[in-house]
Amino acid sequence: MSTNEPPNEPPNQPPPPPPGYGAPPPPPAGAPGPSVDIGAAFKYAFEKFQANLGPFVIAGLAIFGVLVFGGIVQAVISSMSNPTLVFDMETGRWVTSGGLGFIATNLVNGVIGLVVNLVAMLIMAGMIRSALDITAGRPVTAASMFRTDQLVQVFVAAVLIAIGGTIGLLLCVLPGIVFYFFTSYTLHFVGDRNLTAVEAIKASFNFVKDNFVQVLLVYLCVLAVTIVGAILCLVGLIAAIPIGTLLTAYAFRSLHNEPIAA
Repeated sequence: MSTNEPPNEPPNQPPPPPPGYGAPPPPPAGAPGPSVDIGAAFKYAFEKFQANLGPFVIAGLAIFGVLVFGGIVQAVISSMSNPTLVFDMETGRWVTSGGLGFIATNLVNGVIGLVVNLVAMLIMAGMIRSALDITAGRPVTAASMFRTDQLVQVFVAAVLIAIGGTIGLLLCVLPGIVFYFFTSYTLHFVGDRNLTAVEAIKASFNFVKDNFVQVLLVYLCVLAVTIVGAILCLVGLIAAIPIGTLLTAYAFRSLHNEPIAA
């Protein structure tokens, strides 16, 4: 027997498959993610605001009233910070009297701002849930704007966001704006995903981070609507707040690739 004979091999053995055979092809590099059509979103928000005018106007008036009342109280407190100049008949000299002082005024105004933000966010939570209901094809009423379900988690989230935002605003304003931006979808996750307050805040941070450009465009669009509403005073803000809320609800659904009810 020759020692140079090749080893026995099974007859008709097929060639080995190429690498990766049978596995799904990898996704193409740089494939676009979910996006928001700003024009379609604004058109949708405006039409749905008109179709649900009564409930949104009531909620908008409530939020506007809270903000105006808080601003008036803070203005009064600030006016009390400066001491009054009075003439002392006994000494024949002008002396200062009263005044809260700079530190006390800022402390009181900070507490007032915290309470105002908290109350406004509680009302806003109902508006956000109603906007999400509309995008899911569910009807809304004035009563649905002030629902008490999930109140505990909404309250905790509102407290945490109000505290974080107020502290950030006191730290040269910009940190507060950034904090509010990244937590802007917290109440969406509480109302639509039934998350706890802390989980919803984390989810909002991740959602904004993962869709930063798209969320920023929506944020700027809402800001523009709010500025126009502020220029038009009372009537404009009552419309701007609900339209902005419907815009963010539309974006929330779009960026999760969820269907939006017509």
